[in-house]
Amino acid sequence: MRSSELQDVVHQLATAGAVHHLEMAKAEATVMASGEFNSTGPEFEYHKARLESHTTKAECCAKCAKITDPALGKSFLSDDDDDLPVRIEGLSRVARPAPDTLTLVPRTGAPIAKTEVPAAFARLVSVDEDNMEA
Repeated sequence: MRSSELQDVVHQLATAGAVHHLEMAKAEATVMASGEFNSTGPEFEYHKARLESHTTKAECCAKCAKITDPALGKSFLSDDDDDLPVRIEGLSRVARPAPDTLTLVPRTGAPIAKTEVPAAFARLVSVDEDNMEA
């Protein structure tokens, strides 16, 4: 699939998503306005949260549809870069930093970072940096 075709598909999906979420937001607003629920009750709060959620999602989809509109004559993809997306503000293909609970292991032959031993444990542990193997 060429980047122009992909951009058109993304635009169509974003437009459909915006319409869907707008319709869902209207439905939630209708339910809330019906007076069927007490305005301080949990059902009312549930529908209020859904209204806010669908409104936010509709805005997000509309923004995406605007960015990807082929009529603008701009491509957010490049045929020269093997269909990799050009950076769009707010989007990134870079992975988030690893969480503290995950230990990254270097590949074979990769340099190992200098080991930092906390001062409280320095008398218990000795690290011979010259004889470390990858």
